[in-house]
Formats: sequence, structure tokens, C-alpha cells
Amino acid sequence: MIKPAYAYTIDSPTEFDNIGAVFGTLLPNIFIGAGLLTLLYLILGGFKYLTSGGDEKAVTGAKATLTNAIIGLIVIFSSWWIMRIVEIIFGIPIVGGTP
Repeated sequence: MIKPAYAYTIDSPTEFDNIGAVFGTLLPNIFIGAGLLTLLYLILGGFKYLTSGGDEKAVTGAKATLTNAIIGLIVIFSSWWIMRIVEIIFGIPIVGGTP
């Protein structure tokens, strides 16, 4: 015969009390992932440019990849700095630590 399960209450199954704590934990990791993807696209664009062999369509595609990677890097850094400015002005820690 199977024994019945004993029920008990869990006060807080995780260390997160609200959705803000979840985002505060995930944001630094998202920025790291975005930075790594930017690096990957820069390498890919450079490889495309080196292997284009003078083909005008391939060179244009490689330049577009490099341009998009640089624009993405600017967006990543801009969003990081905007977040830091909001932390300092309003005094709320968004990405951990104290402002």
C-alpha cells in the first residue's frame, strides 16, 4: 500500500518576494548575454567581409551585419547607462547593489 503524502506549507519557495526581484536578478545576465551575442555578430560580420571575395552583394551584407552589431552594442550600453541613471536619481537598486 502507498503511504499518503504529508502536506506542509512553504513560506517562500524562492528568495524572490516580487517580480522586481526576479528582474533585478535576470538583468545583469541578460546584459552579459546581449554583449556576447554582439561579439558573435561582430566576428560573423568580419568573417563574412573577409570571405566575400570582392562580391558586391556579400560585402554589402557583411557591412550590414557589422553595422547592426555596432548599433546593437550602442543600444545595450545606452540601456545600461539609462538604468544606472534611474538608479542614482530615484535611489532604487535595479541591477543589484546600492546606487
